[in-house]
Amino acid sequence: MSLDLSASVLPPPDGMVSNFDDPPSRNNALGLGAVSLMLVVSTLAVAARLYGRFGIARQLKAEDVLIIGAYAAFVAAAWTDLMWLQYPGYFVHAWDIKVETEISALYYAFLFGVFYSSALGLIKIAIPLEWSRIFVPPGTRKKSYFWWGSMFIVALQSLVLVVITILLNVQCIPHEAIWDVTKVAGAKCFPLPILQKVSASTHFVTDVIMVLLPQKVVWSLNLSMQKKVGLAFVFSLGILGVVCSVFRLVDTLALATEKDVFYFTSPVLLWCTAEITCGFIVACAPSLPRTVKESYLLRKIFGSTVSGTGSSSNHHGPRSSYNALSRKRNKDGMFGDTETGMPLSKLDRSESTEHLREASSKDGDATFGGGIVRTTQVTVVKDKGSRKAGEPQAVSAWS
Repeated sequence: MSLDLSASVLPPPDGMVSNFDDPPSRNNALGLGAVSLMLVVSTLAVAARLYGRFGIARQLKAEDVLIIGAYAAFVAAAWTDLMWLQYPGYFVHAWDIKVETEISALYYAFLFGVFYSSALGLIKIAIPLEWSRIFVPPGTRKKSYFWWGSMFIVALQSLVLVVITILLNVQCIPHEAIWDVTKVAGAKCFPLPILQKVSASTHFVTDVIMVLLPQKVVWSLNLSMQKKVGLAFVFSLGILGVVCSVFRLVDTLALATEKDVFYFTSPVLLWCTAEITCGFIVACAPSLPRTVKESYLLRKIFGSTVSGTGSSSNHHGPRSSYNALSRKRNKDGMFGDTETGMPLSKLDRSESTEHLREASSKDGDATFGGGIVRTTQVTVVKDKGSRKAGEPQAVSAWS
């Protein structure tokens, strides 16, 4: 028996009539506004990061490649969000949707799941990779709980990314039965809600770990309280992702028990998109201070207070030369101490002089050719007999 493509997906409740042309529950303005805002925020965050990498640091690391790939997948996911405006529309009930529209809606929902899993998975692999590079000095990885925690997230997210992407594409045999309801009768499919619950739960757990993991390291750094608070705030932005993942998990659980799947799919799509956006904010926020500080255009936009105390109106004096040397020392680190040129690693008392001696030697070899450049000896002679009678005695600056 063939399906009637012009019929409604579900029969309307008692006393109601299907409205295919202008469903009363449709809220495309909310969907369009939310998706557009999240697309703009994500684009600005990624653009600022890439500008700092290519325009200032002139270097590209593995996590940058992952973020570029994640952004490409995010743009594709946002495209499916926009297609959802028409097929079937945001917050439209199933009795206001035709079966022929259902086929298109299921197709775009399937594509969104693949793009979402790819984008968020790549972001959550890139973030701990970069954080382990920032906080774990070379040679201390095996002794660092932070490195092991980061690698756990990388391994888990890599596994989830591969497994979920494969399962999404083989959930039905034949493949077209994933969205084409006319082929479901002879198809073999496994329940999709189980996969959705596993994905939502995994992302929630990793979001919580990524919020808590860097805090102990940040508060143990030898920095002023103001800088510690600033760094703790930057590395706590993952709370936004936790909030989004909680709402997404709640709506996913509701979706698994509802027959009106299209109405409850709309909030899941929006929360998933917001979760990816938060991921870009967390991934790109650590590079923003340096980008603003070293970009002349951004310093003009945000003001000298944002660029930090390292910049000065005198760009030709000793301070400018010292800052240039500090930047040279820290070109590979986002959070190197720009005042001293030393990495923000915690040193034992026995190690501090060794690190300073090593850093001094390296800087001397690279910048001044090594060794002592010049010494100056000052001798002060005080001749009491040279003062004339009645002349007041000058006060020496060294008195």
